[in-house]
Amino acid sequence: MRARGWRHGPLRIVIDKRIPVAAGLGGGSADAAAVLRLAGEQLPELAELAAGLGADVPSQLEPGFALVSGAGEQVEPLPAPGEFGVVLIPDDEGLDTGAVYAEADSLGLAREADEVDALAER
Repeated sequence: MRARGWRHGPLRIVIDKRIPVAAGLGGGSADAAAVLRLAGEQLPELAELAAGLGADVPSQLEPGFALVSGAGEQVEPLPAPGEFGVVLIPDDEGLDTGAVYAEADSLGLAREADEVDALAER
């Protein structure tokens, strides 16, 4: 951020994790985006910087429900869904993000919004 012109004074950032590490839930990306949000409008290329940090980071610059496509840089906000529940079963070994995406690619899973729409129509 400083290399791109951010002139804020020194910061100490403490993160209290509430989700399992390496669970594939984007926790580290959300943490990175939270720090980027500190710069707000002071850095005009904030989205570009976010995309350079990781595929999940741009969608967390403005947290909420979204359809994310491309390499994570295409973020289409969505309305909040109705009431829903989520069950998380952590794995002791965790998941390597690169390996997960490589497996998704080998399975031919969609990455672009039009691919997602085409799959939904099947």
